[in-house]
Amino acid sequence: PLVADRELGVWNRPNHHFIKRTKFIEGEELTTEVWTDADGIRVEGINQRKNDQFDIIVVGESNTEI
Repeated sequence: PLVADRELGVWNRPNHHFIKRTKFIEGEELTTEVWTDADGIRVEGINQRKNDQFDIIVVGESNTEI
């Protein structure tokens, strides 16, 4: 779901939808659906957009995701 970006290293693929499955213990799985808009920003569903302007603060390691 990521694409190369000269300034950021990698960025979310624009207009993308994928399902993330995480196994905690045998037989139990957490399923998360992820959508991105034309700018690669995570949104709540298909064809949705975030506000034109917003502040972002990200704290974490290299795998931290917005």
